[in-house]
Amino acid sequence: MKKVLLQIKKIKMVALAMVAMLLFPVMADVSNPHIYNVTLTEANKEYSQALPDNAVMITVQCRTAYAVRLAFETGKVATPTAPYATIKSGNVYYDTGLKSKNTIYLASAQAGVVVEIIVWGLD
Repeated sequence: MKKVLLQIKKIKMVALAMVAMLLFPVMADVSNPHIYNVTLTEANKEYSQALPDNAVMITVQCRTAYAVRLAFETGKVATPTAPYATIKSGNVYYDTGLKSKNTIYLASAQAGVVVEIIVWGLD
């Protein structure tokens, strides 16, 4: 059952990316996907992931059934301080208009969470 749920999540993420590409013609030039798996070893500790300079589209989800906090500036997610966003369990964050956000910051109230990130860049 767990394996089926993971496959459904992956299908949802790919479907979201495909829909975004259809809705936003500028995405036709997007290629070079990068996949990152960030393990949040400790609860309520900030972890970061540098993004490619040419990143224009991103999806972020938790591999396991836990919520993850996301911010584009440091010092916002370990002890939740606005502005930050919560990616609730079973959901996917996506952005098709990244501009000069070279690093994302992540944290979770649960230790050992793995965050899956896919980033696409312009050629």
